[in-house]
Amino acid sequence: MISKTIYKAPGGKMIRITVDHADNKIQNIKITGDFFLYPENTLEEMEKELRNLPITEERILQRLTDIVKRHKITFVGINETSLTRAILIACGITGP
Repeated sequence: MISKTIYKAPGGKMIRITVDHADNKIQNIKITGDFFLYPENTLEEMEKELRNLPITEERILQRLTDIVKRHKITFVGINETSLTRAILIACGITGP
């Protein structure tokens, strides 16, 4: 199932998520928005590394945190937590 959402990070920027998900796993994901990240070329790598990941807050947040550390990513206007929230909302999980 392909789902989309636009999420405004608290005190930050807009995050647009298009996610193809099935069997409680991310099949494919596209992350865009008016935020910045450096190095810029790491966004595509981040999308690749989220594929086949179970859709749980813990797993997504941990994977994003690992990716950020490994690639030395700096976000401007968002963070791993807000990106996780946007992905969960796109997958239909609104949570608390």
